[in-house]
Amino acid sequence: MSRGWGAACVLALLSACSGGLEPLSGEEALTHLDPGGSDSSVLTSLAPEPSYAHAVDSTSTAGVLEPERALGPPDGQAAMVLNLPGAVLVLDMGEGTEGTGDLNVSYRNATLEVLTWVEFLRADKSVITTGPLRLANLGLGTHVAVVPYSEKPVPYRYVRMTGVLALYWVDAVRNMGSGGLTCGDGQLNEGETCDDANRTSGDGCSRGCQQEAGFRCEGTPSVCTDIDECAEGLGNCAAGFSCINKPGSFFCWEGVCRPPHSVCNNQCFNLSTDKENCGRCGNRCGWRDVCARGVCKTIGKLAFTLSWSRPGNGDLIVRAPGGIHYSAQNPGPEGEELFVFDDQDGKGPEVVYWAPGVEPDLGDYNICFEAKSFDPAPSHDHPVSASATYLGPWNGTTHLGSTTLTSHSRGGMECGRPTIGFVGRMTYWGRFAPESSGP
Repeated sequence: MSRGWGAACVLALLSACSGGLEPLSGEEALTHLDPGGSDSSVLTSLAPEPSYAHAVDSTSTAGVLEPERALGPPDGQAAMVLNLPGAVLVLDMGEGTEGTGDLNVSYRNATLEVLTWVEFLRADKSVITTGPLRLANLGLGTHVAVVPYSEKPVPYRYVRMTGVLALYWVDAVRNMGSGGLTCGDGQLNEGETCDDANRTSGDGCSRGCQQEAGFRCEGTPSVCTDIDECAEGLGNCAAGFSCINKPGSFFCWEGVCRPPHSVCNNQCFNLSTDKENCGRCGNRCGWRDVCARGVCKTIGKLAFTLSWSRPGNGDLIVRAPGGIHYSAQNPGPEGEELFVFDDQDGKGPEVVYWAPGVEPDLGDYNICFEAKSFDPAPSHDHPVSASATYLGPWNGTTHLGSTTLTSHSRGGMECGRPTIGFVGRMTYWGRFAPESSGP
């Protein structure tokens, strides 16, 4: 394409899309483009201005008119990035004044809402990361959009912007982290919202010296403390849910997570009976153990556990051979070394187990779930499901069965098929032959 034909195309675009800007002549429009493909690395430069772009790089293309207008602080004069494929504006932040923070882009006269991407480049032009540039204000005057830089405090030498389906004008770009290499010195510098004298994220002040969500940082060096959203009324949980604070955030737990329950990995566990969190979060019992009152206990030849789907008072019922029912309300005769652990406001598990050295009765064992007290009450709209496991002398924990209730259970029920709440049956003859559950 000849130079004259290229100028004519540019003028046609300007007259159609300029939205009231004064059109440039063909010569004026091309005055600041690279004349003749010079191998100089810089097209146009300004005296250094801290934080702002210093020069237009030679990799900028003819799809950008008057690119030098994007240098220095905003002055109402802007480079035009045409809506042409391959339109690229590359700005040099300067050797020794590389960027380390978010990028403020001052822009004017966007004809449409623009969403494009800015590439942050090293001195060798390799890409460090990209950030979204959204130009949403279509009014007159100069506006500012912030492009987040996710790799603070890694320095970037260049920023590269590309053309999109609409024209936009760039007045200035400013690195908000100039001096950002001082991040970690314990002093608040330009572009920093905190500095806790380290470059470690997750402690409230990020490795790029930005205050992290859910923390409050004060002082020099910064001391960052977790914001307790629940205590400060910032946790907007729905009715029936409890606000549970965690470092940097919170979550909503259905029901109430109170002792002996505790929050572990964003879930509420009964530390008295949960094998994976026995006594404390992450304390896992061995395969021949149950968790009893927060201590891992090695069982004898038989143990049953029952958990249910939402917080409330549920009961594990074990009907032993001979018709004896073991539960929290009937733990069995003294001296039989049978142990029962109750959960009245969580999701279980409840446990019934025989101590080492005690031989369980031979025969059938029926397992049932009694829904004693739940809010809302079990119904078709708010069912409660339960699942049981057993642990025998030669096998690990095995699923026994499950059931779903849509009404509160009646006390004193006979546990067995087809009783409401029946979970499953197994037969103990020194080895196990579990029977599938079902009403």
